[in-house]
Amino acid sequence: MVVVMLLFFIMSLVAAYTSRNLIFEQRTSTNQYRSTQALEAADAGVDWALAQLNAGRLTSACVQSTSGTDLSFRERYLTIDAGTGAVSPRSAVLGSGGSVTPQCVLNTGNPSSGNWQWNCHCPLRDTATTALTDPGTAIAPAFILRLLTGPRADLVVLQSNSCTRLDANCLNFLNDRGGTGDGVASVQVTLALRGAINRLPTAPLTVLGNTFSLDSGASLQLRNSDAASSGITVHTAATALPATGLSLTGLPGVAPSGTTVTDDATLSPAGVTGFTAEDRKFVQFFGITPATYQRQPGLPQLDCSGGCNAAAINSLALRNPGRPLWLTGAGGTVTIDATVGTSTAPLLLIVEGDVVLGSGGTLNGLIYGRKANWAWAVTGSPTINGAVIAEGALTISGGSSNMTVTYDAARLRHLRLAQGSFVRVPGSWKDF
Repeated sequence: MVVVMLLFFIMSLVAAYTSRNLIFEQRTSTNQYRSTQALEAADAGVDWALAQLNAGRLTSACVQSTSGTDLSFRERYLTIDAGTGAVSPRSAVLGSGGSVTPQCVLNTGNPSSGNWQWNCHCPLRDTATTALTDPGTAIAPAFILRLLTGPRADLVVLQSNSCTRLDANCLNFLNDRGGTGDGVASVQVTLALRGAINRLPTAPLTVLGNTFSLDSGASLQLRNSDAASSGITVHTAATALPATGLSLTGLPGVAPSGTTVTDDATLSPAGVTGFTAEDRKFVQFFGITPATYQRQPGLPQLDCSGGCNAAAINSLALRNPGRPLWLTGAGGTVTIDATVGTSTAPLLLIVEGDVVLGSGGTLNGLIYGRKANWAWAVTGSPTINGAVIAEGALTISGGSSNMTVTYDAARLRHLRLAQGSFVRVPGSWKDF
């Protein structure tokens, strides 16, 4: 019996020795699984935050909101200087009970993985916040985010901490997380705000086509007192301006004829392989092709193929602060019959259809027309504070109308420096 027991003991030792690699690999695989899960959650946090920075207004649960009182993600956590383009993270006031660290946990409670979703919380800066609820005993990776001052004034750093479970000690940016026994990861990237427009026009009216006409009886006043843009009132590829109806006011002491730039061939480049002439015109001001611009994540678009008015434009702008608007529908008409945009929140409108501008219409910002032959029907005395760019030919009709376009450098600079899409800075990703 002793011999049998001894043999069993020897066999157990041999089996354990033989299985040592399997035991080691199982343990290593478990650790690797947790590590990979944590890293994927941290990366998901970066992608999620970037999507939210380019989205509209949201609730404290990070769900899209149609209420004008809710703030967007970038309004909650960033301050953007419209004059300099400096981007600064917001910080909570000490003792306010508020937080500037949005967080999410993956809810895997549903048996179908296709129905798994992130449960998130986007606290206001100085408002007491409620903690997320642990979704249960199922796998529940979580991430928490913070925005930090970037290496340059116009850059911001996004940091994402993750853990394989929802736990404050495991996610916290200030604690040593290695002792929690969970999979943890930390990822950060540098972000930049790509302006809604890259190159500003130098005149209140820019016509890239070869024709600019003003119907008889219609009056158009173009004003530019901005010395930085040399007080140019009209910049066009057309060889001639309308003979009547045009009133030009530039810098003091400069004759109206000295405020125009005509027959500028650089405004109307020819198409090349892979790029149409219209593509190249668009690139001059926006830096990318129209197709690429329109594919920007979260770019608000309004279908105007059946017509749309100022109320519809303002409603879309209210839900998407800090974003340019693309108005689709080449066969439709955009009617500006009320005030669109404000001096502190100007709008950039990219329009595919024609325009009707009524006597009560006022546009604060820039309107860019994509139509080859862009027609404006004007009534009364509407005003535009900013600039107009026509990609093709421009025709303005409306007997007895008197439209005024005033070049506003501050509003245009706001569009370039404080509006647009946040993008990753290449090479800035790191996990240490």
